[in-house]
Amino acid sequence: MGTIHIQKYYKTRNPQSVSKEVVVSTIKEILSHVQSDLKTPIHELTVLDVGSGTGEYAIELKKHVNTV
Repeated sequence: MGTIHIQKYYKTRNPQSVSKEVVVSTIKEILSHVQSDLKTPIHELTVLDVGSGTGEYAIELKKHVNTV
């Protein structure tokens, strides 16, 4: 994916394509589901973001984990 394609993609995206409330509740729900299966505390996790569009989820996730 070239730079020009990426620039066109972001010009067509609404920077707040998903409401803040949806993003916050989704991240909290995901973390609550995985917490019991993990041996590492949530705040110590390193998470790989594999493409959440404009980054709404990565930004919110960073508030709860060590590194995104």
